[in-house]
Amino acid sequence: MKKILTWCACLGCGMLAAAAEPSAPREKHQVVRITGRSRKQSYETMAPDAVKEFERSIREEGRYFSKALMQARKAWQAEERHKGKSFPTAAVKARQIRVMATFDDRAKAEAKVAQYKAQMDEAEERDRERAKKKSKDKEKDAREAAQQAEREALHSEAVSLFEAKLQELVGGGAGKEPAVEKHVDDVR
Repeated sequence: MKKILTWCACLGCGMLAAAAEPSAPREKHQVVRITGRSRKQSYETMAPDAVKEFERSIREEGRYFSKALMQARKAWQAEERHKGKSFPTAAVKARQIRVMATFDDRAKAEAKVAQYKAQMDEAEERDRERAKKKSKDKEKDAREAAQQAEREALHSEAVSLFEAKLQELVGGGAGKEPAVEKHVDDVR
């Protein structure tokens, strides 16, 4: 009986000590996949409140998306160098963020980000190898590469024109500059 009372007293003291010491809440780290306007993806580690802030800015941009797209299209057509070329609407997409995983330990979150980036790099390498094997005509490849480079230049110009129009609308509509991360599209 004394053993049981002693054990209960020790257990009770331990519980009191644990209750008296407030344990600091563990900081969460979320691994997120961010898809930029030009469909380039990147993986990052963010705090939950940073993810919510990013989602808020995406929602705010979404309210002005179609109007900014229309203004960018008009500005595109007004420029002399774009005569005869339609605005590449398909090149401009709304930004997206998706939480892939949540960790208590930052090192584990960073390891997961590194794993996702390695998988992306491997997929790109496989695509390049597949394209090399598939193409045999060097002249046709050179022509296609030149066309692809021109298309990408037009797309990046369209995205930057759209971003400028969106910034005008979001900044003017809300009375302040939004918290927009420009580096997302430049990661890869």
